[in-house]
Amino acid sequence: FNGTSTTTYYLVPEAGTEFGAVDITVEWDESVLTFDGVDETGGLYDTGTSTFFTSQPASNQLRINASRLDNQNITSSAGDYIATLSFSQAASGVSDVEVLPAELSFRRYDGVGGQEGVLVFPDTNTPSVLALLGDVASASPFSEATGDGLVEFEDLVLFSQAYNATANTSPTDYKEKLDIGPTADGSVFTLPQLDGIVEFEDLVIFSISYGLSAAGDYTNKKDAAPVPDQPVVVEMREPQQGAGAEVRIPVSVKDAIDLRAFSMQFDYDPEAVALVGVEETALTTSTEQRPVFLEAFTKDGQLWVDGAILGADVEAIHGAGPLFTLVVRQRGSGPLPTLVNVRARSSANQELAAKWEEGEGMALDTETPTEYALGANYPNPFNPATTISFDLPESGAVTLQVFDVMGRRVATLVDERRPAGQHTVRWDARQLSSGIYFYTLRAGDFVATRRMVLMK
Repeated sequence: FNGTSTTTYYLVPEAGTEFGAVDITVEWDESVLTFDGVDETGGLYDTGTSTFFTSQPASNQLRINASRLDNQNITSSAGDYIATLSFSQAASGVSDVEVLPAELSFRRYDGVGGQEGVLVFPDTNTPSVLALLGDVASASPFSEATGDGLVEFEDLVLFSQAYNATANTSPTDYKEKLDIGPTADGSVFTLPQLDGIVEFEDLVIFSISYGLSAAGDYTNKKDAAPVPDQPVVVEMREPQQGAGAEVRIPVSVKDAIDLRAFSMQFDYDPEAVALVGVEETALTTSTEQRPVFLEAFTKDGQLWVDGAILGADVEAIHGAGPLFTLVVRQRGSGPLPTLVNVRARSSANQELAAKWEEGEGMALDTETPTEYALGANYPNPFNPATTISFDLPESGAVTLQVFDVMGRRVATLVDERRPAGQHTVRWDARQLSSGIYFYTLRAGDFVATRRMVLMK
């Protein structure tokens, strides 16, 4: 799916082919494509010495009969075509637009009224429409111009970059082809209803479509399971003091049944706290076999955490356990974020009942560090700069270095003696390529490493 619902196909004979008449039948999947019309102005049969007739043997077929009236043959040139066929998208999915070999006939005239039948059009060139919601990039080589018939990591990178982008306020990041939700019936098999923003509705559709391919399983529509009777329960746990002025707020879930995606809204005072990020737990750890989207952001004066388990065939969240940890940085005394709303969806994009314990905002006093600590960088993912914090309970030699996934050191941010206290370092990575990086703090006998993602 590329954000547009119209596709045009050209019936093109090989350049240098000599023929006078043609009989072609084209077939398509009408559950995916709707035939809009045919245009014969391609330079071969759009003159006064030609006839051009069409008919539909079936609702998903078009037959074209075209012929010269003067018993003369045509020698096709590059750029000539017999006709164009226009289709609009009826639903997301996969459809071949196929010339039926058994119904194909090209004729060459002998110039005196007779005919010699010559097959000159190969039956191996069968184009397809690939309209998979979320398939917005190609992997090998990487390209943002078109999909490749598989919703995978490359598509996730573009989706993550565009998340929360709107057509009005951030047109550079917003892409219509990523605005894939909501759909007409909530499934990945119908067309999206564009709303000008890439957000939770799009995330749900992307999470269900992730991993599906044009090769097979995208066309296997699944019946929705019954909506669970019991609500998903979300709980805010007691905040914990982190490195420096960081505060870590654990959020847990219980009674979850087929929890595919969630969106949680928090009230917060931007004068009291700043968002650092969100950390995954066992339920939301992303692996190659079980990819997870998890992102924290602020919008319209509220703080949000959105997440989804990616892949319709990947098991969603069931049962109970820690869901994520919200990390904020205190700017002074004042309340911590308070959970005020939860939205939850199943693997069939059904709205799940949800309830939550709001908890109470509370201020934590910052103190001189009593132990070494390495904080989460913020923001994360980042482009091009991020901030790293660390605590030192005593003065001493400190190194803070950044490594790539191959273990090669790409930057040394600190290599000196530092006093006891809370420290922050800003790293600008504009000279490096997108990817996963690790930063390691060494101070005395203390060694700690964290992961961060540069996403350009």
